Amino acid sequence: MLKYIILVVTFCWFVVAAIYAFFYPEMKSIAYMVTGLVALLTALLNVKRKQEGCATSNSQTQTVSGSSTGIQVGRDLNIKDKD
Repeated sequence: MLKYIILVVTFCWFVVAAIYAFFYPEMKSIAYMVTGLVALLTALLNVKRKQEGCATSNSQTQTVSGSSTGIQVGRDLNIKDKD
């Protein structure tokens, strides 16, 4: 639901920025329009990606046995001994 709200907001941002750039063709207004377009395309890709089922799971699991201590990180963790 939040992705659709972001999509609507970025679409409104792009439309308003395009109208602003049309009536006031300056570098500032064109920059607003381009950033609005980039945000809109990003929101569209996010919505499409979620619908295709390409999104990854948000849960992580870890099994630690005995008296061990587990460390869980979002990406790969490499611990190297420098002895």
